[in-house]
Amino acid sequence: MKIFDNKLDFTIINSPLFKEDSVREEIVSPVLKALGYSAFGNNMIVRSKALEHPYIYFGTKKEHVKIIPDYLLQVDGVNKLVIDAKAPSENIHRGKNIEQAYSYAIHREIQTSLYALCNGISFVVYDVNKNSPILDILVSEIEEKWDDVFKLLSPLALTKPYIFDYKPDLGLRIVKSGITIEHDLHFLGAWINSLAKLNDEYYTLTTSIDFETDCIASFDFHKDLINDFMNQIPLDNRDQVIRKIKNYPFEVHFTSKEESFEINFSANLGTIVYENEDEAYLPLIVSEFIKEFAC
Repeated sequence: MKIFDNKLDFTIINSPLFKEDSVREEIVSPVLKALGYSAFGNNMIVRSKALEHPYIYFGTKKEHVKIIPDYLLQVDGVNKLVIDAKAPSENIHRGKNIEQAYSYAIHREIQTSLYALCNGISFVVYDVNKNSPILDILVSEIEEKWDDVFKLLSPLALTKPYIFDYKPDLGLRIVKSGITIEHDLHFLGAWINSLAKLNDEYYTLTTSIDFETDCIASFDFHKDLINDFMNQIPLDNRDQVIRKIKNYPFEVHFTSKEESFEINFSANLGTIVYENEDEAYLPLIVSEFIKEFAC
């Protein structure tokens, strides 16, 4: 991911001419822009927001909040992250700079769970509930480690962090590999994760498939194939699965290897990509369940 201008020379950061304002404009601003923040819109940068009451209490001790961080990031009007730029000579791993940024972040007028400092050399992110940084990288490595930054500080990460725990969708990954709907795909020994009735005509099952990485896969199949599917269920579990799939909510989840079982089937890519605010996926269409196969 290209974040910084080609003219940015990281060796000049140690120059006495490269001060706090340079860190702010040459490093922090491009990072925020790449993350999707701006001065307008839902993902907003609020610059140098002063406190109406610049004090905070630790027990009965009243402390003055002496700094106003450079950036307060808001998503849909909610404060999410404080960022303060410092000169390269400033320590952002211990001492007063961290303490002041922390005091600002936990202030009742701000109340963010995360705060960050950048001195042009390092970019460090802290959680107000933890002692050690949750992200500590060299500025020169930000482009190389952009996924780590994005998964922590992007508007999506700050509002729906669980999205980044999703496994990639097999259907979409197969499309990107060049496979088309004309290709017959065979899946042998796939452990089933769930089974559900979509409507009066179709069922769907999910399973994990290794396709260069661990993917989650959805397979839809017509009701004419339900008996062939049921015949692959071990006899000890078959009646229970049939009972659940025939009664509301018409779904079965297999949460362990003891509950799950292996199935064999052939399928082709589907043609419809389903999308919602959290994910996109392309179900495959089962053409047949294979009772026996040659090794």
